[in-house]
Amino acid sequence: LGKLYKAMPNVYPLTIIDCGSTVDAYAIKAMEFSTMIMLVTNPDILVMHQTKRIMNEIVEALFPLEMIEVVLNRFTQNAAVALESYGLGLVYIGGMRNHPEAVAQLLGLPKGCTVLFGMCVGYPDPSEQTGVKPRLPQASVLHFERYDASDEAAQIKDYDARMDAFNESQHRKSRSWSQLATWRVRGPESLSGRDRLREALANLGFELR
Repeated sequence: LGKLYKAMPNVYPLTIIDCGSTVDAYAIKAMEFSTMIMLVTNPDILVMHQTKRIMNEIVEALFPLEMIEVVLNRFTQNAAVALESYGLGLVYIGGMRNHPEAVAQLLGLPKGCTVLFGMCVGYPDPSEQTGVKPRLPQASVLHFERYDASDEAAQIKDYDARMDAFNESQHRKSRSWSQLATWRVRGPESLSGRDRLREALANLGFELR
C-alpha cells in the first residue's frame, strides 16, 4: 500500500481516501502519506463522541493536530428527509467543487472555508414525470474481507441497461454509464476544473503540506 500511496501524486493532483470510522493499520498507512486528515461529522451527540474518539486515536498515533480538519456537515440526509416531509423536492449540486474560489467569493466565505456541495430546494412540478435514479448493486460496492470483482463485468452491463431505461423514461439523452464513468477519469481535461482542487484549497487558506 505504501508504494501505491507514494505513486498517487504522480498520477492525480489530489487523492481522497475514505478510511471509514475505524483507525486501523490500513487507515494509519493512508494517513502517513496524507497532507490533511479530514473528519466529517454532524451535530449529533453520539456522532460527535465518535468523532472525538477517532481524533484521540489519530493523535495517539503521533499525527499532529495541525493535520486534522473537522468538517461539520450540518445539512445531512436527515435535513433532506425533513424537507421532503413538507412536500419539498431537492437536488444536490456537486458542481460547486468545480470552482471553489469563485463560490467562496460569491458567498463571502472566511479564510479556511470551502463549499463541498450545494442543495437546491423547491416544490416539484406535479406535471413532470420523475423517478429514482438506479444505483449500482450493493455487491458492486460492498465487499467483505476480500475485494471480489468476479462478477463485475455482468453487474456493469446490467447497470448500463438499467440506466439506459431510466434515462429514456426521463426523456434524457441515453449515455452508457460505464463509458461516461471512464471518460470522467481519463485525464485532467475531464475533471471540470477539479484537477486544480489542491491549488484552489491552498488559495482559500487550507495549509496543505
